[in-house]
Amino acid sequence: LFGLHDMHGTIWEWVADWYERDYYAHTPESDPPGPATGSRRVLRGGGWSSGAAMCRSALRGHNTLNARHDYNGCRVALSI
Repeated sequence: LFGLHDMHGTIWEWVADWYERDYYAHTPESDPPGPATGSRRVLRGGGWSSGAAMCRSALRGHNTLNARHDYNGCRVALSI
């Protein structure tokens, strides 16, 4: 699906979006850009320590920028 493979459950992946608790209640439904600033970044996908129900890309977690855990990371991607 979508040409993506092995995207769920490995690590919580840091994304560029800033976190705001009720952000999606007042944004466009298609590809919202995220808040302009914040103190926490969004994490997605669930990690090896997450239950099966949490291992999905639509799940949105968050943490401070200085948070260090063995279940948070990033994915290197290249456009073809």
